Amino acid sequence: MNFEKIKETASNRLIKIIFFIFVSVVVLLYLKYFFTKGVYFDDTFLKKEALPNEIHYIGNSSEGKIQIVVQGNGKLHEESKSHVIFYLPNNIEKIYDVYFSRKEQWHLGYVEIIGENSEVIFEGRYQTGSMFLMDKSNKPVIGNIKISYGGSNETIYNKDYKVPLINIVEFALEKDGYARGNIDMLLISLLLIAIIAIDIKNPLFFFELKYSFSVQNPKPTELYITMQRIGWVIFIVIALTLLVVAVV
Repeated sequence: MNFEKIKETASNRLIKIIFFIFVSVVVLLYLKYFFTKGVYFDDTFLKKEALPNEIHYIGNSSEGKIQIVVQGNGKLHEESKSHVIFYLPNNIEKIYDVYFSRKEQWHLGYVEIIGENSEVIFEGRYQTGSMFLMDKSNKPVIGNIKISYGGSNETIYNKDYKVPLINIVEFALEKDGYARGNIDMLLISLLLIAIIAIDIKNPLFFFELKYSFSVQNPKPTELYITMQRIGWVIFIVIALTLLVVAVV
């Protein structure tokens, strides 16, 4: 092997190593972003950060930064208290004290929400995982719930904005975090990538798998090979799109 051949081989190996490192870094960053723990509030993903004496939920909406701070340790069915502060876009700040007590009715826990000026804005009960609260008369409270309208240019966070009562209670109970990404879309995209990789590595694998039991020594046509290569591009685009959508 002459010097030029050795130089070319070394250059190709270096390119492959750099490409492998680049892909590895991108994959690691994506997975870190995908599995970031947090919650959704008003259609905005908030990253959950646990500090020694409080919990922070932080994210950016279309209108600006959202930060929710939870102090205390609220526990349903126990005498406890949480102090919840909502820092919202447009310099809006909402502060609540949420009290829990041992008063119970079946599986419902007693809750009291105190707003600004020591005003009681809710008194009733809550069931873990429920979509609404129950007032003192055991009637569901469905008011004070934000409704999003697609395509609207109106500012959501203004002086009249009210934090949904159910959200106040859930954050007071230190709402559990879950992964940002959609695991179903991730698995589908990985399946597509695996199929593409197999097909590129062995272009006749799926062809022979399909026809080997019905045709002796099958050979693909030029049309099949052309459509196969077009399919690679289409599948790659679909897989990349699903990877993006999975974390949006």
